[in-house]
Amino acid sequence: MADNASFYIIGFQNFPSISFYFIFLAFVYAVTVLFNSVVICVIAFNHCLHTPKFLAVLNLAVIDVILNTCTIPSMIKVFLVKDNFIPFNLCLVQMFIYYAFATLEAINPDQRVLSLSLASCIPPCINPIVYSLKTKEIKIRLLKIVKNFTCITLSSNLFKLALLILAEHVLQTAMPLSSNATEKNIHTGEDMRAPVSSQVSQVCILRTR
Repeated sequence: MADNASFYIIGFQNFPSISFYFIFLAFVYAVTVLFNSVVICVIAFNHCLHTPKFLAVLNLAVIDVILNTCTIPSMIKVFLVKDNFIPFNLCLVQMFIYYAFATLEAINPDQRVLSLSLASCIPPCINPIVYSLKTKEIKIRLLKIVKNFTCITLSSNLFKLALLILAEHVLQTAMPLSSNATEKNIHTGEDMRAPVSSQVSQVCILRTR
């Protein structure tokens, strides 16, 4: 390690025909990523498979893809390009990702204890609610509440409909009245014009005499 900044891997130079190892690693990496991606897509896009069992399989597939992506490409670079130089930061990131996701595959006994404790604590908390919903009296009360709610909504909708019908009727009755009034005004205007014209004609006759 030079200045705590990089590593040089020198243990693979003595392997015979080292440049051909990348073929096996590339095949393993391609198969792993391909089939795990198929599993992830099938479980993710099929809503019928969204159950705890298949979600655990999905979790394992994602972890497998991440672990292989973290380790195999760097090994292929060493075998194919014969580049033994690895920066310290890259090595640290790879180790962190590897150990962070590798621990997720292990079944911890504490997880079993936690799951058993949750299974023993949560049902007693939910049982009173379940039992109360199963009783006949509470069912009757809930049905009454639902019926009252539906009656209130129906009555409000009927009231709105009645208001709309009344408003439409008022508008329909107001329109003929306004039209009749305009017609009367027109007729009265014509009647008033007739006497005026007759008076004007009489005045003209008197002047001529």
